[in-house]
Amino acid sequence: GGADAGNYTLSTQPTLTGAITAKTVTIDATAPSGVVSKVYDGGTAATVTVGALLGVVAGETLGVTTAVGTFADKNVGTGKNVAAVYTLVDGVNPAHLASNYTIAGETLTGDITAKPLSITAPTIAPKVYDGQVTAGAVTVGALSGFVGSETVTASGTAASYSSANVGTYNSVPVTYTLANGSNGGLAGNYSLAADTATGAIVAKDLQVFSAAVTTKVYDGGTGAVVTGALLVGNSTADNDGKYIGTEVVTLSGGSSGTFADKNVGTGKTVTTAMTLGGADAGNYTLSTQPTLTGTITAKDLQVFSAAVTTKVYDGTDSAVVTGAVLVGSSAADNDGKFIGSETVTLSGGTSGTFADKNVGTGKAVTTAMTLGGADAGNYTLSTQPALTGVITAKDLTVDVSGVTISKVYNGTTAVSFTGAQLTGGVAGTGTSNDGKYYTLDAVTLKDGGAGTFAGKNIGTGIAVTTGMSLDGADKGNYTLSTQPTLTGT
Repeated sequence: GGADAGNYTLSTQPTLTGAITAKTVTIDATAPSGVVSKVYDGGTAATVTVGALLGVVAGETLGVTTAVGTFADKNVGTGKNVAAVYTLVDGVNPAHLASNYTIAGETLTGDITAKPLSITAPTIAPKVYDGQVTAGAVTVGALSGFVGSETVTASGTAASYSSANVGTYNSVPVTYTLANGSNGGLAGNYSLAADTATGAIVAKDLQVFSAAVTTKVYDGGTGAVVTGALLVGNSTADNDGKYIGTEVVTLSGGSSGTFADKNVGTGKTVTTAMTLGGADAGNYTLSTQPTLTGTITAKDLQVFSAAVTTKVYDGTDSAVVTGAVLVGSSAADNDGKFIGSETVTLSGGTSGTFADKNVGTGKAVTTAMTLGGADAGNYTLSTQPALTGVITAKDLTVDVSGVTISKVYNGTTAVSFTGAQLTGGVAGTGTSNDGKYYTLDAVTLKDGGAGTFAGKNIGTGIAVTTGMSLDGADKGNYTLSTQPTLTGT
């Protein structure tokens, strides 16, 4: 070009190269990109939604996708930074090349929500009645739904029961608390929905202390009297009769029991049937009866109506007893039946022993009576009957079969003779006419050789009177009630 251009020619064009740079497009701020909330999955990948593109050459179309959306970390959170990197794609109808454009990445925010876990049914441990509505400890079931090999642990808390009383409580709400696992699992990345379970309050077990069995005399029955029974809880803190708060529970049947059998013995097992009473008894139980033993002592019997038969002195202290009747401690027993239909026999009831062998009245007689029979072991005879008896003197006689009385008239009635002998001893206890009639006895005949004629004149068959008597250390046990009948010449 120019005034002189006609004088010139440009026969060749220069050989050149140039560059066309990609046009930058942006995303419409009124329809911005967004991050889709996701449930925790252990990764950082994010899904991003993209708004409309601005800056595309008129008449052309483009598409856009997210090549990568990445959370700042994998953990649960809200408003978490997400790095969004966009990729443009060719338009369609008409086709325009995405390579003619460029788009910058941006930082967005998004949420990762906790991953719900599943759990098998929880259980609530029964608790012992304590007057409170708090529930027992919760045992959680098996957890499932973790990402990969992650685990967390769970603990549960049950809501309060509707009542503090013993019973079963259904559909009790249970809430859970998660804790980090040992293998890197974070509790914050998981959730566990509230649940329900069945719980129970069981009765508080009380015990009976200080109970003792009163020793009883055999009565043919097994009934036992129990004293001192004290109802307390499971700890010494309960030993004031108050069990929970101000509650008072009473003890029924605490004053009686049953021996293992009716018979006399020591250390005999006594069973009881104590029960709880009172308005609050339903919250308590008495699972074990006290372990008790007791003693049944023998029933003391007595001997009545016994009498000692008067005996003639025989040199011994033996006594004959008659009429001994064995009875119990009351007149009602005086039928020979002591307890119920039992019969106890009396041995040694027909004999006794005088205090000594000698003649006397009101002499003490001791006995050694004992009990016999199948049921004798349940009885005793603690005292022997108080008895006295009489031993009368033994009457001796004078044997005059060998006596001949004769004298020459001398004007007097006195006469002497020989041959008179005492008789009446028990055979075998002494020799005849030696003055010994019982072993160790010493009895002699005094004035046994003197008499008096009925008159002084000569005659035959004249009556002779005597004044014989007894002498010797043992003469007190004998008597000579009659003088011998004698005649002389």
